[in-house]
Amino acid sequence: MQRKKVTITDEEIMQYDNVPVEIAAAYIGMGAGSLRYSMQDRDCPFGFVCARVSDTAYCGERFTYNISPGLLIAYKRGTLQCMRTKDFERMLKDAVEELQYQANKEAAGA
Repeated sequence: MQRKKVTITDEEIMQYDNVPVEIAAAYIGMGAGSLRYSMQDRDCPFGFVCARVSDTAYCGERFTYNISPGLLIAYKRGTLQCMRTKDFERMLKDAVEELQYQANKEAAGA
């Protein structure tokens, strides 16, 4: 039996203040589980996830997902100007290391 393809419109997405993971995943054409993992890895520029410790959760944490409808639509259209958090952190780290190197170089020459 073939799975029924669900088509979700931009207008339907904009009706949400916080788009549910299942709806967002169907809208961009990926599985809900994959979207959850991507958000937990901070790889989704259209939303964020909050984790809290839980003694009853299977993995020891419970997650709350926040997906912006406007950013999700821009992501799907390819108009969202973004940089992955991991890339941004690496860029900042490299910049700080370069500044430290230059400061040490100047201090050694002074």
